Amino acid sequence: MNHVYPKGIQILLAGSAALALTACQSDTAPAPGTVQITFYAHETEDGVCEPRRVARVNVPETDLYAVYGDVRFVDTRGQGMTRLPLQYVFNGYDDSGIAVSEARTGLNTDTACADLRIDNMIDHCLLNADRHAEAPCPTLEYSGEGFHSINLTQDRSQLGTPPGDG
Repeated sequence: MNHVYPKGIQILLAGSAALALTACQSDTAPAPGTVQITFYAHETEDGVCEPRRVARVNVPETDLYAVYGDVRFVDTRGQGMTRLPLQYVFNGYDDSGIAVSEARTGLNTDTACADLRIDNMIDHCLLNADRHAEAPCPTLEYSGEGFHSINLTQDRSQLGTPPGDG
């Protein structure tokens, strides 16, 4: 069945398809034994940053179920900070074993992405083999463009220190 759309709708659909194709093509598989975390800079019409993050992992290779901690979005101009729980949960995976966790974050400041520092603090990971026992996380690789900086400031999972101690 063929659908006939007005010319404006055709252009919109073609543009959406091109954007979806570009997004899929830019997604790469994580390096072996790593969680690939990419931040994308998105801004509202008013210039307020709404960062989007996408975490990818090969589940059969790492047995990773989830990563927990917190993340701070800091306005480098001294205009505020948004602190949120960090949670990447990997429910299922594709035929290649790749699972994706993604979210878009609204901030409580009017910060532009270029003025935003993203500090990640990792507490622990959970593996599929035993989702009740905290475990060290695989290597975390961060990337992204359009921000002041993206940092892993602490990975307590490697220290064997339970969250809340120290």
